[in-house]
Amino acid sequence: MNARQVMMLGLIAVTRGSSFLFVAIALKSFGPFVITFFQFLLAALTLGAAALFTGELGAAFSRLRQEPGPTLTFGMTQAVIPYLLVTLGQQVIPSSLAAILLATAPLFVVLLAWVFDQSERMQPLQIGGLLVGLPGVALVAGGGKVTSFAQILGMGAIILAAASNALSGLVMKRFYHTIPPITGTFLAFLTGVPLLLPFAVFSHPYVQPGVNNMLTILVIGVLNTALPLVVYIQLLREVGAGRALLMTYLSPAVALLLAAVILHEVITVWAVLGLVFILSGVMAVARQPHLPIGKVRNQ
Repeated sequence: MNARQVMMLGLIAVTRGSSFLFVAIALKSFGPFVITFFQFLLAALTLGAAALFTGELGAAFSRLRQEPGPTLTFGMTQAVIPYLLVTLGQQVIPSSLAAILLATAPLFVVLLAWVFDQSERMQPLQIGGLLVGLPGVALVAGGGKVTSFAQILGMGAIILAAASNALSGLVMKRFYHTIPPITGTFLAFLTGVPLLLPFAVFSHPYVQPGVNNMLTILVIGVLNTALPLVVYIQLLREVGAGRALLMTYLSPAVALLLAAVILHEVITVWAVLGLVFILSGVMAVARQPHLPIGKVRNQ
């Protein structure tokens, strides 16, 4: 990786890692559906403006008309399901644990690819990664921070979000490996806006508007959502999934640091040990050779 790509990796890690902090702050003033709706709306507006500037906006709407099914599937798995589940889960579990559990996404890539993509056979190294990584979830749950059924459900929501992120990668490989990253992310969030609107309107929002609260929502939608996804997809194209997955190692570390310093969350030894197991498994999975998305043959 060259210096520019390392900077891209650092940008993704910081923006994604800090998202757990800002969601935790926003949940004090807004309901989860309201947060997710405005997150999607701001991300779609930001990415739409970028697509208009680069001349990709027409192609994006053309893709939406031609392939509504794959576009909706990609939008649900890449955006609606994971972002909403993470926000719901963070209502009952600390942001540090949410970040650790979301880091299991690459492990689910191995499982789901084995089922849905016959071109990717599970190799011994990947099996070893699963055997090492998945017990990390049990260590995180056994660290004394999860003490109620609601928190178990919150953990389950984050794990499902990780699985959805993994599935979206397979959808991208099959249908969207040739489109520009701005187009793909714009479509994902655009399809989510009308789906989330009824929930945002009819849920109990407990909205407390104010300058600081609105700035928090703005940061979540633009800096924590639109920006890192575009940079991540571009990095995937340039260096391949194996190296781009380094973001998975760095983001939880950023989240844990911010949770301890700013939110004053207690980071237990069990949580750190669980993170080590999870990231060790991810590292084993990532060492499996991958091609950049742009070079993967359409199945």
